[in-house]
Amino acid sequence: PRVDGDVVAVAEAAGVGDDVKAVDVIRAFRLSDAAVYPWHARFEPLILFFIDGASAVDSEDDNWTLLCATRHVYTSDAERDAIISGASDGNHGWSTAAFATIYEFFQYPDKKRARLSQIVVAPPFQRQGLGSALLSATRALATKRSFVDVTVEDPTPQLQRLRDVGDVRALWSLPSVAAAVRAAAVAASKLSREDVEKEKAPLCLALQCPTSVKNE
Repeated sequence: PRVDGDVVAVAEAAGVGDDVKAVDVIRAFRLSDAAVYPWHARFEPLILFFIDGASAVDSEDDNWTLLCATRHVYTSDAERDAIISGASDGNHGWSTAAFATIYEFFQYPDKKRARLSQIVVAPPFQRQGLGSALLSATRALATKRSFVDVTVEDPTPQLQRLRDVGDVRALWSLPSVAAAVRAAAVAASKLSREDVEKEKAPLCLALQCPTSVKNE
């Protein structure tokens, strides 16, 4: 695989068997790079089988980013480290497991936003957490590049649910959000049935999100 991209995420592969060790590496590439788009062209036709109304992206447009997840089997920590660093593909085989394409937009006056255009997990690797991993990698990339936001182009109901779960996990990882949720849960547990059924003010006050958390 291409190893000259930026490593965005690394995780131990799930669902490969108890006696097999494998690592999933997600790298980000500029799709217009001469060494990248021919590689992408080899697996891009998969979108025709898994995305309704899919069309090929313009590989000459510098605004496209490719996120690609490759799975590598390894037998030692040294081999794993070499895979992640890009020094080796591994000595026991590798596969292109999943990929996503992201388009960058200009936002006045000096910001950028992004749109997740396509996301595909190859059938042998589905239901192993790679879809969630690509969404998390997209979020991490957006943070690194200081994007204003990230939208999803025509998401399926399944992808919407997956994104909602990922957003909740990302929010829960913020200490201030977790503390606010716990405080709201404690306050709500002290409300009486009358507070809930007849008086809206106590309920709204108990579940109100602190301004500092909203700003964050």
